[in-house]
Amino acid sequence: MSKHGASAPQFNQWETLLLKLKTNYSNIMNYNSSNTTDPQHFKAEEYPRVAAELELLHQAVADLPKAYKAEIFISFLKDHSIKIAWILENPVVARQALSGKPPAIHIERLFTSCRQNTGFLREFEDYFKNVMSENQ
Repeated sequence: MSKHGASAPQFNQWETLLLKLKTNYSNIMNYNSSNTTDPQHFKAEEYPRVAAELELLHQAVADLPKAYKAEIFISFLKDHSIKIAWILENPVVARQALSGKPPAIHIERLFTSCRQNTGFLREFEDYFKNVMSENQ
């Protein structure tokens, strides 16, 4: 039993669900980032839909256990995968990430489009972590 009160899910259940979700999301279009003033740096004000989705996500998961919360969501929204250790440590948050609620299509598209831009990606991930840790 994990320290969050629920028994740890079986790996095969998560593996099957991750594969299904990865297949469903494989056709995500690239995010149109042509309106950025500096493509090397993430600026939240240039991505209002991303910022709004992230705020909704933060509100939806504010009361969930904190262990690896931001890392789980970043990993899932960026790569459609979650480390098994994180799932075992915080299955409640992992389940929420896998549920797709609230929707985060703009966040996913931005992760997809900035995959090769490491400076931008790092700044976006830092922003994501900061928003997710507010008022905790």
